[in-house]
Amino acid sequence: MRSMFKDHLDFLKQHRKIIIANYDDLIFGNTEIAMESSAVKNKTMMVDEAIKAFQSNLEALQLFDRVVVSTEPLASMVRLFNPDADVQVSPNFLPNSMIALHKELSFHERFRYNNTIGYFAGTLSHNRDFPIVEPVLHRILMENPELNLIVVGPVKLPRSLSALPNVTVTGVRPFQQLPGLMAACSTAIAPLENSTFNRCKSRVKFLEAALTGVRLVSSPIPDMQAIGEPHLILADTHDDWYSALSEPPVFAAFRPQAKTNFDRIAMGQDVSGFEILGNLA
Repeated sequence: MRSMFKDHLDFLKQHRKIIIANYDDLIFGNTEIAMESSAVKNKTMMVDEAIKAFQSNLEALQLFDRVVVSTEPLASMVRLFNPDADVQVSPNFLPNSMIALHKELSFHERFRYNNTIGYFAGTLSHNRDFPIVEPVLHRILMENPELNLIVVGPVKLPRSLSALPNVTVTGVRPFQQLPGLMAACSTAIAPLENSTFNRCKSRVKFLEAALTGVRLVSSPIPDMQAIGEPHLILADTHDDWYSALSEPPVFAAFRPQAKTNFDRIAMGQDVSGFEILGNLA
């Protein structure tokens, strides 16, 4: 925990200020949780560094009596380590400014062929996630050369996949280009390794897909299960992934669902019907 952090909190509390901690990822906990973090698994942080960071964040968390998190599993982890805190769940949603921009761009209405699958990885942390679906992708791309895979981001692909003629790897691209790249795909995938860290993750990939009219196939983390089908496809086993990706629906068939997904997030609701407390400007 940073020097003087507790002193600053105590000062604010003495002046009757409301102090709220906000978490979107599992970044606190004991040694076991730190060892399971994506930073350790993907070797972007040394083990001792991760343990120290998670312990420091845990000490900071325990100073708060009000906490807001983005998912129910993350709320459970906060209650485990700070049982006296008032914990509220506020699911991720999109600001009005972004909704307005995408209404004007109308990416969700753009026609696209049903032969392009997109994988959009924001960080190296997904290097342990992609192998969940890699064997299936290799199989369907070999079976059907007319299918294409585009991979955006720093994730590392095995040579057996990246060398295929129907695979395009763009590397890291500016965030502003993401909507246009997604709108060129009929399907986006969000494979996640089964771990405590990933089970706490939120529905951001669904929000991105809904903005751009893309059918999303995702691992069944709880925040995606809360959205449920038909808004997205949940895939747990290799058979699930193969069934979802080997014969993607034509865009005309998915278009009504794409419009429904966009309209729901544009109204400030998650698609399970829960009213989100006010879009941000």
